[in-house]
Amino acid sequence: MVSDFTIGRSDFSVTVYVPWDCTNRCKFCSSKEDYKKRRCDFSKIKESLMLIRDSILPIVVFTGGEPSANPKMLRELLSIVDDKIVYINTSLPKKNSDEFIDIVNRYDCIKSISISRHKTTYEEDLELLHDIVQDEVIATIKKPVRINVVSQNEETFSIENVKKYVERWERIATLKGGMDTLVLNMRSDYVRQDRSKLHEMTECTLINELAQTYFYESHTFCNVCDTCTFSKIGENKEKVFRMQYHRGIMNTAVYFGNIAELNDLIIFQNGDICYDWDGTSDNISKFLNMIKKQS
Repeated sequence: MVSDFTIGRSDFSVTVYVPWDCTNRCKFCSSKEDYKKRRCDFSKIKESLMLIRDSILPIVVFTGGEPSANPKMLRELLSIVDDKIVYINTSLPKKNSDEFIDIVNRYDCIKSISISRHKTTYEEDLELLHDIVQDEVIATIKKPVRINVVSQNEETFSIENVKKYVERWERIATLKGGMDTLVLNMRSDYVRQDRSKLHEMTECTLINELAQTYFYESHTFCNVCDTCTFSKIGENKEKVFRMQYHRGIMNTAVYFGNIAELNDLIIFQNGDICYDWDGTSDNISKFLNMIKKQS
C-alpha cells in the first residue's frame, strides 16, 4: 500500500490519451488494444484535465489514439490546459493534415510535437512514398519537431542506414528554417528494456557506433530514462544536426518501501488518472491533493 509520494523529474508530465481512436492503423502502434479495452469518455477526460489545470504539474502531453483525428475536440481539451506547457504525440493524418498543423502553429501553449515514424527498419521508412510526401508537410510546422523512431535491434543495426536517415531529416530541418527546429530521437524498444540493464551503456553497440560517427554531446539519466545526445558536425566544425538515443522502460513509478517516486501521470481515454502505465492508481487522491496550486 503506497502511503506517500515524491516527485522525481523536474519536467514531470501528464500524458493524456485522447478520448477518440485513430484510423491510421500503423503497424507499430502499441495503443490499439488498449483502445479496444477502455471506452472513451470525453466528459471524464475534461474533468480529469481540470484537476491537472489546477495543479502545480507543468507539462501535458496529448497522445493516442491520434490527437490530430478530431481537431474540434482537441481544441476543447487545449482550452482547459492552455496555461501549461503542451506537447503532442502524433503520427499525422495520412491526408488533410492542414487543420491539425494550423492548431499546432496557432496555440502558444503547444511548444513542440513528436511524430512517430516507427517502422520495421530505417530502409522501410525511407522507401514509403506517403512518408516522403509527409516530410514536406512537416516542414510547414512552425514549432520544433521531434521525430521518434524505434531503432533496429542490436543484431540488425547499421550505421550506414542511420547516416541516410540523419541526412533525410537534416534536409527537412533546413526546409523548416534551421537545425534547431528538428531533433531525431532514436528510441530503444521499451518492451525489451528493464531497470537492471537500463544504464549499461558500454554494452550497447548502437550507442558505441553513434559515438564513433557523431560528436558525443551528453549523457543524462534518471531512474526511468537514459538519453545520449549526439551532433552531426559541419565542415566548419559547427553543430549542424542533433540526434538522441533514448532508453526507457514501460514503468515510470519507482518504489522505496511504501513511498512512490512519481515521474508521470497518465490519464487514460476513459478519464482514469493513474501514475504508472500499467494502470496503477493506489491512493491517487492523496497525490492530487498534494499537488494542488496554493490559493
